[in-house]
Amino acid sequence: MAAQTEDTFSEEEVFEALSWGMPHTEARRLAKFIADDPASPELIRLEKAEGPVTGIYTEGLLLILSLVSSETKRKAELRLAHQRLQLVLTPEQHAEWEARRMKLRQQLIDGGEHPAKD
Repeated sequence: MAAQTEDTFSEEEVFEALSWGMPHTEARRLAKFIADDPASPELIRLEKAEGPVTGIYTEGLLLILSLVSSETKRKAELRLAHQRLQLVLTPEQHAEWEARRMKLRQQLIDGGEHPAKD
């Protein structure tokens, strides 16, 4: 079984993020195909391309994944930086990202969808 790389998301991580906004059966089904953990048997292999490619991990999806745990936050920020062809986010980009995260987190908490942890 291949090990997870530093910025891949497991099926469970994706499921938890998706389950905040959709029925669990749909979230589970979609998580099987979105997860890019090399150990996932349902992994859809996408051809890697040079340059900024977001693929299925849009900034919005990375934002919600970043709320799952401190580990998914780290991976989401790393993936976002790589998609922008950077090693890390600049301090300004990080501040903007964090403001967006906190706004989404509060919306989920207010809607009763997200546990008040972070």
